[in-house]
Amino acid sequence: MAMPKPCGTWAAYKRHIERYELPCDDCMEAMRWQSRRRRYQKTGLDKDIFQLVHILATAMGEGRRP
Repeated sequence: MAMPKPCGTWAAYKRHIERYELPCDDCMEAMRWQSRRRRYQKTGLDKDIFQLVHILATAMGEGRRP
């Protein structure tokens, strides 16, 4: 029997979308961080700024659905 694939990754988010499912909270958060990482790479912001944004967003509980 195949091992179940984990949620909370970019790949898992894509699996939800491919199956026409509503992504779970963990996968939505992984998608947000992947999008931010790619945006920061394109705009040239350095890694320290990205890490600071991640720390602040986590502390504020950003992205959590009620």
